[in-house]
Amino acid sequence: PVAIFAHSLGGMRTQNTTLMEELASQGYVCVAADFPHDAALVVYPDGQQAPFLFLSGPQDATPQELLDHRRQCIQLRTDDIAFIRRQLASMSLSRDGNTQKSQSERSEQSEEKAE
Repeated sequence: PVAIFAHSLGGMRTQNTTLMEELASQGYVCVAADFPHDAALVVYPDGQQAPFLFLSGPQDATPQELLDHRRQCIQLRTDDIAFIRRQLASMSLSRDGNTQKSQSERSEQSEEKAE
């Protein structure tokens, strides 16, 4: 089983480390990501930063404009989670393909020994 942790607005991927460790100890594969501009701060490997921007939404915005802004933020999160799921599926297929190949190779080796 896989658990994908999505932090709260302004949170960080590490905020529930204890929970993720507990789930991992029970056999879950746990993934946590910081969501750029929704996390307190995201620092990329090259040092660039994506600060928390929710509070810097449209100035003097109407409630509808704020809602539209938040919907855009949620769509970014949804896209990020979809990306994580695709990457996990790709890793799983790659691993399964290697496992099947190994089983096939073992089967061939067994046949060679039998001859």
